[in-house]
Amino acid sequence: MQCVGEWAEHDKHGYLRTYIEATREARRKFTHRGFIDLFAGPGRVRIRETGELFDGSPLIALKHEAVPFTRVILSDLEPVNIAALHYRTAQFGERVEIVSGDSNAMARELAGRLPPGLNLALIDPFGLEPLRFETIRVLAEAGNKVDLFINFPTSDLRRNHALYRRPDNPVVANALGVPNWRERLGTGDIALQAARLFVESLAGLGYTGVHNRMIRVQRGGSELYRIIFASKHRLGDDIWQSVVRNTPMGQRGLPF
Repeated sequence: MQCVGEWAEHDKHGYLRTYIEATREARRKFTHRGFIDLFAGPGRVRIRETGELFDGSPLIALKHEAVPFTRVILSDLEPVNIAALHYRTAQFGERVEIVSGDSNAMARELAGRLPPGLNLALIDPFGLEPLRFETIRVLAEAGNKVDLFINFPTSDLRRNHALYRRPDNPVVANALGVPNWRERLGTGDIALQAARLFVESLAGLGYTGVHNRMIRVQRGGSELYRIIFASKHRLGDDIWQSVVRNTPMGQRGLPF
């Protein structure tokens, strides 16, 4: 089990479930429908505060039955997670592909496994260091129909900003795809400015939508991370707008 804060279920997974459900008619138009999870974990989560157990993102995707994904690609670095995924997804047969290893190092291999239809990529790293814009670029260039659902770890940026600002530290540049990010920062909140640079980088890949692309997830007045959604199609943006408006636990997004 992966121990997580209650926001992981009630915010992040809530948005993910709702978006998957809301896009079922869009997926119905495609013979092949893919879901890829770059940091899949063990498939189940335990809420730290209550001990409750819930499905993680791999099972959320696989258990959607209305217009199911025809291929679900799950990647993780930890052998114990890979073993748990094999056990928990066995019932879904050949729809599932489980890939063991570093998703960033295997980006081109993983992108090559995406089907030619409509795809959704979940990029949910623990912290900023595993987030690599080059990996997102590879996925985006694999086809025109890859929507992105990204956990952008703003709390990590705020907490470790002194470390990340060091000239020899490449973590933020790798995450944003912006080598000169330090020169482009103003005097405000480093995390928000970095998130905006990240969205600009996504726009350079063709993700130019403007509807509520960034959702703040916070508890007790402290921001934990932001969910960033990106689609190359107006319909994806419109559906996300609806998801943001109607998800019971959701905060309103920041327009970009």
